[in-house]
Amino acid sequence: MKIGIVAPSSVPFTLGGAERLWNGLTSAINDLTPHDAELIKLPSREHNLPDLVETYGAFSLLDLSHFDLVVSTKYPAWMVEHPNHVVYLQHTLRGLYDHYHLTGLPELTTYREPGLRELQALMRSGQGRAVLPEFFERFRHLLSEHGRDDPVFAFPGPLAREIVHFLDGIGLAPESVRRYLAISRTVAERRGYFPPGVVAEAVHHPSDLTGHRCGRFEYLFTASRLDGPKRLDLLVEAMRFVPPGVRLRIAGTGPDSDRLRAMAADDARIEFLGYVSSAQLIDLYADALAVPFIPLEEDLGLITLEAMSSGKPVVTCHDSGGPTELVIDGVNGFVTRPRAPELGAALARLAADPVTAPRLGEAARRTAEKVTWRRTVSTIIGWSPFHRAAQPPVTRHDRAVRRSRSRLVVTSTFPIHPPTGGGQLRCFHLYRTLTARYDVEVVSLAPHTSPTRSTPIAPGMTETAIPKSAQHEASENRITAIVGGSVTDILASGLINQTPAYLEALDRALLGADGVVLAHPFLYPAVRSLRPKLPVIYDAHNAEFLLKQTVLPQSKVGQALLDLTREVEAAATRQAVLVSACSTEDLNVLRSTFAPANRFVVIPNGIDTAGLPFTSGDLRADRSRRWREQFLAGLPSPEPVNHTAVFVGSWHPPNNEAAGQIVELAEQVDDVLFLLMGSHCDFLRTHALPPNVVPLGVVSHAVKRQILESVDIALNPMLSGSGTNLKIVEYFAAGVPVVSTPLGARGLEVEPGRHLEVTPVDGFAAAIRAIVAEPGRAQSMARAARDLVEKRYDWDILGQAFLDAVVDALPPKTTTVANGVKNDPVLPTVSRRM
Repeated sequence: MKIGIVAPSSVPFTLGGAERLWNGLTSAINDLTPHDAELIKLPSREHNLPDLVETYGAFSLLDLSHFDLVVSTKYPAWMVEHPNHVVYLQHTLRGLYDHYHLTGLPELTTYREPGLRELQALMRSGQGRAVLPEFFERFRHLLSEHGRDDPVFAFPGPLAREIVHFLDGIGLAPESVRRYLAISRTVAERRGYFPPGVVAEAVHHPSDLTGHRCGRFEYLFTASRLDGPKRLDLLVEAMRFVPPGVRLRIAGTGPDSDRLRAMAADDARIEFLGYVSSAQLIDLYADALAVPFIPLEEDLGLITLEAMSSGKPVVTCHDSGGPTELVIDGVNGFVTRPRAPELGAALARLAADPVTAPRLGEAARRTAEKVTWRRTVSTIIGWSPFHRAAQPPVTRHDRAVRRSRSRLVVTSTFPIHPPTGGGQLRCFHLYRTLTARYDVEVVSLAPHTSPTRSTPIAPGMTETAIPKSAQHEASENRITAIVGGSVTDILASGLINQTPAYLEALDRALLGADGVVLAHPFLYPAVRSLRPKLPVIYDAHNAEFLLKQTVLPQSKVGQALLDLTREVEAAATRQAVLVSACSTEDLNVLRSTFAPANRFVVIPNGIDTAGLPFTSGDLRADRSRRWREQFLAGLPSPEPVNHTAVFVGSWHPPNNEAAGQIVELAEQVDDVLFLLMGSHCDFLRTHALPPNVVPLGVVSHAVKRQILESVDIALNPMLSGSGTNLKIVEYFAAGVPVVSTPLGARGLEVEPGRHLEVTPVDGFAAAIRAIVAEPGRAQSMARAARDLVEKRYDWDILGQAFLDAVVDALPPKTTTVANGVKNDPVLPTVSRRM
């Protein structure tokens, strides 16, 4: 594939974060993938409106038809027209977007002059790219009539704002862009950056600076453009609160240089280094005590990643934007309010304790290791490397080998995308890591009313979702009504022959596959009937027969379903070349109950730590207060509520049971607001709930993250079930202090009292009161839990372990005819058992 990276070349030329992204991305594609990339740049003058509009026009006419894929990241480059255009957005022209309000100018003005009025009418017509030739012609005509210096063309100004928003609206329109990404969540969530309804995926990228090392811890160091938004004046002021003898070295140039030097003239500890080379920059990072980086609403901030790669803690501010997505307060750096005394206190703390900076710096290094060009490139261009991450980068002469990819098929009784519930999250994140070696196709069963679809859900991973037939769903409904609860997963074992479309799709997917992964055991009979000799991997989300034993009714139908579960799970376990269990407890149960498989491995549930920021301390307390105020504002006479707690769970009997425990608990702890998230809330519809219990139901990922960043306590009062609870790992990653039953913490390498509070349900009220009474201890516990998650339960770490186990378990790639023989389905039927 030929890939064009298209970008503006600033006039006069400067080398900053944008240029380093383009250079790094181009090199990474050429060095790490079988594709070829070229960086195409056009001169971009943006110091006045006429020159900027001219550059927009130049990009709109650029012929890139000789490329298979075009990637743009910044205005005006995204004006290019190409059928396969991916936008990886750095930022818009911020002075006409999120900073425009600082000018005090009106956002829109309607002009009386006919030419201007006609230009505005054209921009507001909604005709899209088709009007561009006429727009540029009218704009040039207005320039010739008014002259370039006419105040109407003021930059910034209302006409400039309307023109740039109009042009960006065309360049970024859904009909012009195949995929939207952003360099950070900060950018992805900015108002007005993307078209309405578009949700951009945030993908951090590394710096192109290499050779990082950790040396001594001698001085404070930062590198930055000396400009107002970087807030170096705040850093200079904060040095007044740092003990004598601690030096601050600042690298960089910019328009604020003279003012900053004047501010620091009385402090001999502050040194301005001016421009430094890449080699000097590496050395300065290496011997730094810490790197304070406190910009206002930074897009990403490569300085953060460069410092972390050098094993240095970063000190930033709550409103610094991108850096706060990487810096975890008290874990790999400090996050303070943007006030000189607090910033100075954080720096002083690092200077006073010779142990703290190296400890935080090591955690920072681990954070930076997760942001790689390999991961960035694979997400942007939709490619995954053939080799495992531990192997060296591929060279050009290896590329022909990589075009022949091995394949795995995953069977699932439910669609796994979009991933919202625990099972879906495990399937999506764990099986996505297999794409480093295999192409992966998930063949899932969907509700009868769903459309048939085959959709790429990650680079190298596709989901084919087949709706159940009307007969299949009617049979399910009949048996579910008898049992009194959903048993659709079990029933798939016996009813799948009533959905022949699924068997046909699975048959096509299995042709030429190297193996099949069972997400739960229940579709193993279908696999066995179609490809009896194909290697099977059983990913046991639970010890199913043990779990079903606790939830199925003690009746003839219940017993038949339990027997079916045991029969299918036994067959899957015995025939699998690999069984992956969520916990050691589940592994031991499967191993002792059934004849052992060739190999067992424990792969617990995990979390994408890069996608869930850690929030603790004053920031969490402030958000909790605001959440309570917002909720209580709608009540006529609210009772005093001082804290918030959360429980997350899908509709699942053990979760429903836990929710019932929370309802009882809420009556004992009436000064806590209990927020319930997930489909288990449907179970509570017929319950009388105390006023301090709020069932939120299924919420968006953004709302869920917002709540996890705001609550004071997270609860897991589980009394039944198996496997590991993903919710606990998610709580840990977000920085919420956790109270759990012993069963709820099963399968996790946790230390009660250090990572969480573990107590029977009747001790929950006391545990909650103890946590809110000792905020310092609660923060310490939350930080220890986050550190544990990063080291042990990040999906990248778990996925690599799973990939290694799969590669070791599967035989070498073969294309034998035997694997392609289709046998007549011989499936267990539920009807004969009922």
